[in-house]
Amino acid sequence: MKDLTHGNIWRQILLFTLPLIGANLMMLSYQLVDSIIVGTFLGKHALAAVSQSYPVLFGVIALMIGLGSGTIVVISQYFGAKQYDKVQLTSDTIHIILIIIGFAIGILGFFISRWIFTYMGTPDDVMDDAVTYMSIYLGGIVFSFGFYTISSLLRGVGDSVTPLHLFTASSVLNIFLDIVLIAIFRFGVGAAAFSTIVSQAIVYFIAIEYINRKKSTFKINFLKMKLNRAICIHCLKYGLPNGLQQFLVALGGIVLMSLVSGFGTEAIAGYGAAIRIESIALLPVMNFSSAIAVFTGQNIGAMMTERLKKGLSITLIYTLGCALASTVLLQIFSVDFIGLFGKDPLLIENGAIYLKILSAFYPVYAVMFILSGYMKGSGAVRATVAITIISLWLTEIPLAITLCKTTGLIEGIWWAIPASWVIGCICMTAYYYSGRWHNKSVIHIDSTF
Repeated sequence: MKDLTHGNIWRQILLFTLPLIGANLMMLSYQLVDSIIVGTFLGKHALAAVSQSYPVLFGVIALMIGLGSGTIVVISQYFGAKQYDKVQLTSDTIHIILIIIGFAIGILGFFISRWIFTYMGTPDDVMDDAVTYMSIYLGGIVFSFGFYTISSLLRGVGDSVTPLHLFTASSVLNIFLDIVLIAIFRFGVGAAAFSTIVSQAIVYFIAIEYINRKKSTFKINFLKMKLNRAICIHCLKYGLPNGLQQFLVALGGIVLMSLVSGFGTEAIAGYGAAIRIESIALLPVMNFSSAIAVFTGQNIGAMMTERLKKGLSITLIYTLGCALASTVLLQIFSVDFIGLFGKDPLLIENGAIYLKILSAFYPVYAVMFILSGYMKGSGAVRATVAITIISLWLTEIPLAITLCKTTGLIEGIWWAIPASWVIGCICMTAYYYSGRWHNKSVIHIDSTF
């Protein structure tokens, strides 16, 4: 556990973020390794199937991560205020909520997978593999929910190192199973989803044993869990808007994928490869955003409001440096990176153009995302949802559809994405300077920052 309410801010934010980056790099390796192994050993149609599944699965996982983010807001503020009894109740409550949701999504996903892919315009030569991959993944999604819940709880109390160990163990196991089931036995695209779920389930139960043995501010005992109504309301109050925000982003991804599908299998595969590379390139941005959310939550809980602005400035400096580095790398090596996923010229061309266009705007994305994390840590989660609706659904989606249809070029879709980042950054900056995010916390503070 790490108290972020005292000490050197430069050092605290960096040391808290580095394990987050490592952990999420391991998390992204699930999709990256699945895609590389599937594309290499099963071909471009299997890779396209995994790529088609990605926006839908991201939507489900985004809902889970959003609820987890809400939990981080609640638990970090209770931890900062030294209210450890409520830290335990928060752990119990969010576990119960997410287990119920996980089972419900798993059952629902089994029945509607094919319908979703039909809506997305999935090509016939990709449809069966896509349905198989997503059905297996959603069938075990409850273990993913539990896995991410533990990570969120640990991060909320300032522990970003243990999640790194958990994600590393799960990633290594996933790679091993992928190689055995796909590269050696050639079991097909469903084996990639099976490998991910099994690896997360095993590490989830190992994590429970570890947490219960360690002297900690919370324990995990399914037979003794209590659902606290007040804390449930807090978690949902902050988690559901976060989940809704992430779900809206994922739903936008489904709409974009339906547009990309009209350009053929090579376009789908190239887009799928590009967004996986981009996920890694933007990893520091996303994790510094998580760090500033926890930092803000703990310091608000401890009423250390004088540290907040300094923490935000330091995080922006770190993040802009990382974003600029990613921009330079992708402008130079985009073709080489996409080439890891296959040698088809159209696949490489589509993916490389995507990376070149979007990477030029990564610094804009960085500012938007860090301000979003700061707002979430302060409890102003509804504003971030509103800004997501403005930037995504009132800018990106309409512009992508318009440019795609008027130009007939896939690049029209690509240009719509950074346009939405610019709008989102402007809105987020304006909201920050408005000061309307004051006093949105779980633990009410009658002061201005």
